[in-house]
Amino acid sequence: MSLDLKIRPFDELGNSQKRHKILGLSQHVLDIVEKEKGNTFHPDDQIKLKQIKFETYDDIYEINFGKLGKIEEMKKIEAVVKSLDRGHISREAYRSLAQIEDLSRENVICDSRQKINAEMKKKVPMTLVDLLQPTAFEPITGNPDITDSTIIMN
Repeated sequence: MSLDLKIRPFDELGNSQKRHKILGLSQHVLDIVEKEKGNTFHPDDQIKLKQIKFETYDDIYEINFGKLGKIEEMKKIEAVVKSLDRGHISREAYRSLAQIEDLSRENVICDSRQKINAEMKKKVPMTLVDLLQPTAFEPITGNPDITDSTIIMN
């Protein structure tokens, strides 16, 4: 059987199959570069493959190599959470953006938002008050601690 009959067109694949193919191709290219760089460059040159970019069916894919530092990654995720909170961007809109740009996936952002909210609840406890419920005020019977009229009036 011909190789062409075994391999399905890319646009007919599901998302996980596309991801698998993209990562497989990227790993193959990385392996070739690592194997052949010694034949072209001096070892002191420290050649590193940083990115692969390709297009299929008018879709552009960028694969970045290397590890993002944990601190940099957390700052990036927190910046996205802050932007989502300020801009009131829906999950659907973010999913659409994440397909286009090199953004962290939604579940990473959601987890980070939950951690930030939990930290805020610890540091800034909040209670709900029923504003419609009538409040009974007790009259002040003692002497005030602050008697300066300028402070009291402001």
